[in-house]
Amino acid sequence: MATKTKSILTTLAILGLSLSVTGIAASEGGKTWDSDRVSELADELTQQIKDMRAAARMDPQVISAGTPAKQRTTHLFLDALKKLERATAKLARQLANEETRQQTAGTARRVDSLLKDATEQGRKLNSSQWTSQYADPALALASQLRAFYQENTDSTSTP
Repeated sequence: MATKTKSILTTLAILGLSLSVTGIAASEGGKTWDSDRVSELADELTQQIKDMRAAARMDPQVISAGTPAKQRTTHLFLDALKKLERATAKLARQLANEETRQQTAGTARRVDSLLKDATEQGRKLNSSQWTSQYADPALALASQLRAFYQENTDSTSTP
């Protein structure tokens, strides 16, 4: 069971590194805005996070969290996933309503922040490999989505 927990922790650690390396306010140029593609990515990310949360809730270690400290850590992890699920759903709704990059940037930053929180809580909680199979695709989608929100300094700079 220890190897199962290491897998999710590794995945969440990678997420933390990717957040620090490729933040939304990165100084290097981002992709040009493609509302259809961004909306599609947000929908996929929402579904991946929903599946990941369901998997985490059914994880045997989560169900049988015995000590009060483990129960608290488990609660914080599940709460972080719940907030993340809501934030990704909000982003998907905003994009479905054809809101612009500027209008959805705050929600996208919130999603990144919640991913970081889930990473930290996942490090404290030893979740299983079964859960991490859902985390990897979600992290890949978040990285693709993040690229659309990076500032493009080349097109916005003035001579």
